Amino acid sequence: MPLFDVFTLFPDIFIPYLQASILQRAIERKILQVNLHNIRDWTVDKHHCTDDAPYGGGGGMVMLAQPVSTMKLAGMVPFNLATTCALCVFRW
Repeated sequence: MPLFDVFTLFPDIFIPYLQASILQRAIERKILQVNLHNIRDWTVDKHHCTDDAPYGGGGGMVMLAQPVSTMKLAGMVPFNLATTCALCVFRW
């Protein structure tokens, strides 16, 4: 069974998609497994910050390495050659 671990700041956004149509049937029939992980759960500050200003200034924000490295140390993120990471960037 294919296993997908989705690491996101907004796991609730994925729930309606996973509970609809083909994805829902695949999950119910145990053809597909999807685990949602909230990156904010792995931050260390009281505000659960996950972003920082870019080096050298400029517009936009960058993802902090700390939450991802903490997840890796906890064994949540299996970094190896078979792992594919996708980062979606939305511009408004």
